[in-house]
Amino acid sequence: MLLLFTSKKGKKARAYEKAEDPLYVLEHELPIDTEHYIKTQLEKPLTRLFEPIMGEKVKTLFQGEHMFKVKKTFSQKAKPGGGFNMMASFVKVVSKCMKCGNKLKGNHKTVCSKCIPYEGQVYLEKVQALKFKQKRFNELWTQCQQCQGSLCQEVLCSNNACPIYYRRVKARKDLTTLQQAIEKFEI
Repeated sequence: MLLLFTSKKGKKARAYEKAEDPLYVLEHELPIDTEHYIKTQLEKPLTRLFEPIMGEKVKTLFQGEHMFKVKKTFSQKAKPGGGFNMMASFVKVVSKCMKCGNKLKGNHKTVCSKCIPYEGQVYLEKVQALKFKQKRFNELWTQCQQCQGSLCQEVLCSNNACPIYYRRVKARKDLTTLQQAIEKFEI
């Protein structure tokens, strides 16, 4: 199974140029080509379903103000040796305030000077989010252990056809990100 991600070439890129392993997409935070999936997985089947009922009006289902555009961005961590890494030499990574999102200046590691009074609150929110993510990861881990038939052994599953497998991988990545954010606090 491969996922299509949004390529630098945009609509000109062929499907095989945009196809990538779902784990790679998760780990490198590549933007998924939602437009492709909406057109091929939703629009065509729904058009076939509603065309006998609505006739020519079926085209209005996927046109008009009710449709929205998703802004696509590219991660700087994309393919090693690829074109995005060349961009990384021109980009300066700047830390942002965990409260308001402004750029951090000076010695601040977690919140900006305006948000210092809220630093404790931000810390508690991050710890609470970490507990929630840990609970979610543990639930998925236990579900995988039950599937393999043992609650006492490490999960050895690599079944990429299983949706729980990817949820577990994503939950682990989210946990790591939150743990890194919490480690920035000097408490």
